[in-house]
Amino acid sequence: ELDLTGGRGDAPFSIAPPHTGAETPAADDVAPFHLSAGKCSALILSPLRDRTKAWHMWGDGSGQAGANPWARVSGGAHMCWGSTRAQAAAFFDQVASGTGCAANWFAGAPGGLGDPSAPPQWGLPGAPALLGFDRDVLAACHALHGVTAEKASAVGTADFDAALALGCFAARQHVLRVSAELEPRTACQMLEWTTCAARGLLPGQDGRRIRFAVAPSELDTRAWIRPGEECVAGSCGVREANFAASDLHFVQVCLLERFCRNGDELFHLSSMLSPPAAAARSTFECEFDEQAFASFTAYLLHTWHV
Repeated sequence: ELDLTGGRGDAPFSIAPPHTGAETPAADDVAPFHLSAGKCSALILSPLRDRTKAWHMWGDGSGQAGANPWARVSGGAHMCWGSTRAQAAAFFDQVASGTGCAANWFAGAPGGLGDPSAPPQWGLPGAPALLGFDRDVLAACHALHGVTAEKASAVGTADFDAALALGCFAARQHVLRVSAELEPRTACQMLEWTTCAARGLLPGQDGRRIRFAVAPSELDTRAWIRPGEECVAGSCGVREANFAASDLHFVQVCLLERFCRNGDELFHLSSMLSPPAAAARSTFECEFDEQAFASFTAYLLHTWHV
């Protein structure tokens, strides 16, 4: 069993002694569970494949059985980069070169915003990329645009994707919100968008600026170990059959920590809507490491014997 409470906040987990049930941590005592660079290496992107979901979420969004897009995959013809070595090479070459970054990442949204052939433009100074769990991102965009909780509630959640796309565009925030009707939500899609954002190549992006609805150091890793409402199919625990939508964001943050030479700065950021005194620390600009990206993709493909 992994010990999530011992040691420094930036240290990997250690082996926990057997739990006797004699002690129960306070419900609000979440600091020991907050994400850190060490936990990214030991928990999220652990090289021990049976201990993490990160290596098993690279399906094509159809589900290996053709039914469950959130099912963990075990290789074969249902990987999101394609079914052959040539298709995998073509996809990762596209990500590495940035040639796919000019896409409309709001495609399928209502109105002209969703036109796949016309990426949105905000004019100068452009829009920062905004990352986070879906509901946190929408709440942040509503707050930036002056949408009160009452108004947000009135919008409803019948089409959450549309509300998020329109709300964040109005708030001048670049988010990943391609309609699932046009393209399944996959780890490959997340990887490409995140790499584009890290290099400042999203259409209309404000330089390399990246912001987080909730600071990476405030993410609670218990939501990775045992997801709640974000688990939409079966059980989504660490060694269970599915993964959750929220798992993609944990992997996204840990990939940035790995791909950026200054990745340690991620865990010193403030949340986007922090008080003014901390707001200056809410923006991250990645110093992208091409070799780190190449090493990760090589390891990922080696994992699946591609």
